[in-house]
Amino acid sequence: MTRIEELLRGAAREGGAQVTPSSIAPLDLTGVPFDRPRFPWRPVGRIRLARPGLLVPVLAALAVLAVVAASLALPRVLSSHGGPAAPSMQVPSGVPPYYAALTTTGRPGTVPGSRPLDVAVWDTRTGEALATLTPPPGLGTFNFVAGGAVDDHTWVVGASPWKPVRDRGLTYNSIQPITFFVMTFEPQYRVIRLRRLPSFTVTAPPGYPHAGSAQPVSDIEAASLSPDGSRLAVAVRQGSAEQMVVHVTPLVPGARGGTWVLPGSLAQGDMRNPTLTWAADERTLSVATWRDFIFLDTARPSGALLAASRVVPFTGKVPDGPTYVCIGSPVMSLDATTMTCAGAFSTDDGYKVQSVGIVIISARTGIPLRYLPMQRFHAWVTDQSAFLYWASPTGAEDYIADSRDFVNGHSTPPSLTLWVDGKAAGKFPWPASFSDMYWTEYLIW
Repeated sequence: MTRIEELLRGAAREGGAQVTPSSIAPLDLTGVPFDRPRFPWRPVGRIRLARPGLLVPVLAALAVLAVVAASLALPRVLSSHGGPAAPSMQVPSGVPPYYAALTTTGRPGTVPGSRPLDVAVWDTRTGEALATLTPPPGLGTFNFVAGGAVDDHTWVVGASPWKPVRDRGLTYNSIQPITFFVMTFEPQYRVIRLRRLPSFTVTAPPGYPHAGSAQPVSDIEAASLSPDGSRLAVAVRQGSAEQMVVHVTPLVPGARGGTWVLPGSLAQGDMRNPTLTWAADERTLSVATWRDFIFLDTARPSGALLAASRVVPFTGKVPDGPTYVCIGSPVMSLDATTMTCAGAFSTDDGYKVQSVGIVIISARTGIPLRYLPMQRFHAWVTDQSAFLYWASPTGAEDYIADSRDFVNGHSTPPSLTLWVDGKAAGKFPWPASFSDMYWTEYLIW
């Protein structure tokens, strides 16, 4: 399972009124059509891992069954959740209309990892689940979903057998091999297709079954499809030194693969839990954390990761100005010129802040270029955080993000606030079954 994003960092010394999620009125532009993207879009390059959807009999409405009868080519037809939703708001054309999420269908309030998980595709505008997928035969749970492709309906997912164990009162899945799939949503039928992908092996690290020998992947750090969907990048730990391996699998004839290794001494430091995002050139792969940006040239031969990469340290320091920190790992724009993260101004490594927001960073120098505050506070405070769900890859200051308070182990309700040109424009509905803060990590555009 991935970690919940890094502890909060700091705040910008800027004037201005306080902006809180509760002060943002919902958009009410009923009847305005939801435009399809004019530009490629990029989901935030986080991976959502879990250990857990009990297999559910596949049901469909009679209208959907008629479509299936006319097309035997559909490999898996999934349950539809009602008719098409009416548009409820106008949004920038680059915002994708759908997102994918791991879900415990019919079991609201379940902590991720304690039960098997299904995967669903949701309508960004309405928060409605459009189609739900149970794991294929022989596999008991989905355990991650990741994006990267430039279309609005393709993701990569992983699934494993469900063989739970119980330890100290908690139930979670045992270590099981992951099977990779490309998941495609067909909005005209409201169904999902799965295409199984080639697997690969790594040297199992300590504590894993058959440690020290070549084994199928059973836990990953990050994953991302290339923009055209021709390659899959996966970051995974291996061996007794717990090196980080970046493995690129070709998915179409003619695509190039490769394997690059980061020494364990570096992989165990600030390079843990990276994000993977591709540039539009289909060649540059960002391997980024909140401390360092590694830009891998995947046209280079397999071998040492650093030898095939350009490394840009991120200190967050603006010359003669403030220092910013990232809350979680940044994602790269399609033109590979900027990195974007949820973050804040920092004077003490982020433990006290006056605001949280979005930090835009130069990919060439690692120097922050802009800071867009989402929520300001009247004093230095603790236990504040921010989540970046989606960032426009085209340079526009458009985001889906929210800020969050953590008090005594509890969180304020999450929200999907739309920011246009750096200003709060309204909120998308939060998925009704995702009432718990734990599910923040599981929404992937």
